[in-house]
Amino acid sequence: MTVTRRDLLMGLGGIAIGAAATRAVMPGPHAGKEKPAARPNVIVLIADDMRWDLMGVAGHRIIQTPNLDRLATVNGTLYNNAFVTTSVCPTSRASIMLGQKASTHGIWGFNTPFTASQMARTYHQRLKSEGYRTGFIGKWGVGDVPGQARFDYFDGFQNLGHYYPAEKRDQHLTDYHADSAIRFLKESAEPTPYCLTVSFWAPHAQSNQAADEMPFDAELAHVYSNMDIPVPPHYSSIFADGLPPFMDEQWSRTMFERRHTDAEKNQRFTKGYYRLITGMDRAIGRILDALEQRGDLDNTLIVFLSDNGFLLGEHGLTGKWLMFEESIRIPMIVKYPRNSESGDRCAQGIRSHPVLNIDVAPTILTACGIHQPPEMEGVALQAFEGGRETQSGTPPRAHFTYEYKLDPFFCLGVRTDRWKLAWYAKAGRTFLYNLLDDPYEQHDRFDDPSVAPVREHLWQTLQDEFQGSRLWDEAQISRNGNTR
Repeated sequence: MTVTRRDLLMGLGGIAIGAAATRAVMPGPHAGKEKPAARPNVIVLIADDMRWDLMGVAGHRIIQTPNLDRLATVNGTLYNNAFVTTSVCPTSRASIMLGQKASTHGIWGFNTPFTASQMARTYHQRLKSEGYRTGFIGKWGVGDVPGQARFDYFDGFQNLGHYYPAEKRDQHLTDYHADSAIRFLKESAEPTPYCLTVSFWAPHAQSNQAADEMPFDAELAHVYSNMDIPVPPHYSSIFADGLPPFMDEQWSRTMFERRHTDAEKNQRFTKGYYRLITGMDRAIGRILDALEQRGDLDNTLIVFLSDNGFLLGEHGLTGKWLMFEESIRIPMIVKYPRNSESGDRCAQGIRSHPVLNIDVAPTILTACGIHQPPEMEGVALQAFEGGRETQSGTPPRAHFTYEYKLDPFFCLGVRTDRWKLAWYAKAGRTFLYNLLDDPYEQHDRFDDPSVAPVREHLWQTLQDEFQGSRLWDEAQISRNGNTR
């Protein structure tokens, strides 16, 4: 998706939640006052199940995200081709924290915790060992919660959140996360630098059995109420219409039928999803406002991203897991500290080269002046800009690989700027899409003889990446017909 200047202005022009929500990056009492140069602070903001295109700054003409829009356009950099290497919550979160792909860190399911060695290699624990005050708020999502001993401030939960917890029925969870983040900031004493991760539950559905899957803050009930949210061009009211039977998986079918099979269901679910995003944006605005009031905004690295995308009825599907764009493509905004070379080079703008969730940890370490260890597979985003911090500019990725091990969607894939090859190994199906001609991935070209050279090249790229690995062996590869 290419964001034009007109799209950007249209997105910003649609901001209508109120002045209080947009003040986070406006001048405040500390404006113009520079603190002495110091190690930068770090704020990581993680959405749950948020796709890349649902921000005004991404060109969306309905969604209201004024604080994210301003963060991207006034202070930061929008990476509009950001992806995850595995689209499921625990695996992606482990990849964000470690800077590694799933085939390296081995965390595929919800009940697998970090080993002690892995925990010590997460970005927040590395910064803690360097004297940073560390905090974690919200969804942990990787095995058991680590406990207070790992962080100076911990206010999190394991996996499944509740938007209105029993102990706080009068306050929405997203608003509580903002309160907790502000409390952390108020308790952080200078000159000690801090690293805070706020891992929102929003806009994740409440649960797969809940009567109301999207319990948004009641104050947002009026937002989108008089709108008719259009369905995407590749929406299908019939589950997995035209897709092979293995995608007709019972869990996805149940969720799709509950959310998207008729217009009323689709509008209710989608508007609830939008409102949760808008509520999260409002919470982010409060956090940014607190940063500005402390005078810390300039000297803080802020990273916003999601753990994976989300399908809203495209292809007759919901959820994530599969290698469709709506599932693997995520929002990413980075505000670099200004008192650094990377801040000067990456001050603001739009970057269209591919970046990945595994790039977050290296980016944080680089901004903090910490050497990137060799076991990190991501690339510090500063490296794509060149300069002294990274010695030389790093060419943009020509491709990246995708991996998903959990049944029934065991998938290995490769994506370039134009082509996507997705091999669902256990189902014996491979898809090939031309993303430029077919951005909605509706026309599988795998058996098209005219693109045989492309198919062979991508297959070889996939083979070069995975062959000899345990993951490749588990895929039980067979190169006969469609089993590829």
